[in-house]
Amino acid sequence: MFGPLGPYLLQADDNPEGVPAKVFEDIKAAIRQDRFAYQKAFLDNIYNVDVYGGTSRISGQAWQNSWNVAAGASPLGTLKCVDAWGTDFRSDMAGLGSVPPLVVQGSENRAKQPGDPAAMSAPSSTAPSESAELRALAGLVYLAAAKTQAQML
Repeated sequence: MFGPLGPYLLQADDNPEGVPAKVFEDIKAAIRQDRFAYQKAFLDNIYNVDVYGGTSRISGQAWQNSWNVAAGASPLGTLKCVDAWGTDFRSDMAGLGSVPPLVVQGSENRAKQPGDPAAMSAPSSTAPSESAELRALAGLVYLAAAKTQAQML
């Protein structure tokens, strides 16, 4: 799994390290108020534009492509997808089989699990499985932007 979210993000009695419900409500409020401003801030954050913007890590054109996709998304779908982040998929993890999953995350990814963004540790209640192997790719941000166009060709 590359850059995954945990199987349960919402803070609950059995997931105390999860994200408080207010965070999701604030995201929905921001989308309702001005979804384009929210999407710009989200993309700037996920791509670490303050650090890597305009470099080979995330060119203005690559960012613009992501913006085009985000801006073209359904307004209602953009809002409703936030509710899906609160879905508890932990019981589905057993269906992954007996092979421990490999979870790969960029060490500089700001949109990953709660906690220290430089650390590569997932709370036990949100880890894919007890036997999952977690690996951080040093210095990488959002994995879709991990390679430059030239590296992909």
